[in-house]
Amino acid sequence: MAGVALGNVSKQYAHHRGSVEILRNVSITVEDGEFVSLVGRSGCGKTTLLRIVGGFVRPDAGSVLVDATPVRGPGSDRGVLFQQPMLFPWLTVLENTLFGPRAEGSYAADTRERAVELLRVVGLAGFEYHYPKQLSGGMMHRAAFARAMMVNPKIMLMDEPFGALDALTRAGMQQFLLELWERRRFTVILVTHDVEEAVLLSDRVAVMASAPGELVETIEIPLPRPRTYDVSESTEFVDLKRRVRQAVERARGGGSVVGADHARASG
Repeated sequence: MAGVALGNVSKQYAHHRGSVEILRNVSITVEDGEFVSLVGRSGCGKTTLLRIVGGFVRPDAGSVLVDATPVRGPGSDRGVLFQQPMLFPWLTVLENTLFGPRAEGSYAADTRERAVELLRVVGLAGFEYHYPKQLSGGMMHRAAFARAMMVNPKIMLMDEPFGALDALTRAGMQQFLLELWERRRFTVILVTHDVEEAVLLSDRVAVMASAPGELVETIEIPLPRPRTYDVSESTEFVDLKRRVRQAVERARGGGSVVGADHARASG
């Protein structure tokens, strides 16, 4: 397992009128095996922050550590899931799942057997030789999970992975993720616009303000685990959802809206 530590991360992008400050002095520590969601309005830099942790974007300032090691680029220690499953359409589900080990040169005698077992775990037993176009939306996301998990990443980075799904499929995928996380306990950073999803899945929710993107509040989610979708009907869940939504509203104009646990978030 591995944790993530960001220290005063800042990022600007060039603009035809100069530059735009996307992130300013973002600091947060995500512990080993912790599930943290990033929420905030569009344009607050959540996806940019995720891409920085993934090694796809370099920050202009600040430090990015995974398992106490500086991030220099993408690596198999970090699995990435996007809003679209990004499966290779010319490969079967099994071939997609095996892509990572083959690309890394880590294909071993038991690799195929592990892939078949992983597909069983994610509910795709019997679909190993189907192509992506033959799968439902939820099944494609499960296949994407299997491909990401096949290289045993220490950290999963998720950018609105269920945003394009209908409500029922989304709920099913959220339950699937809860069960998979309970089984594997990998570290997760999830970007989402859905406050209810953030509260349902997370140990903590980090709220960001925009213009520029800053971390302004973190909220602990003390709901018991293992957690199921039924918890969303509890009074405690409704209260937490209201608290997160209000924090997002307060963060609308930026500035420091610091929660009592901000010291922990600052790492």
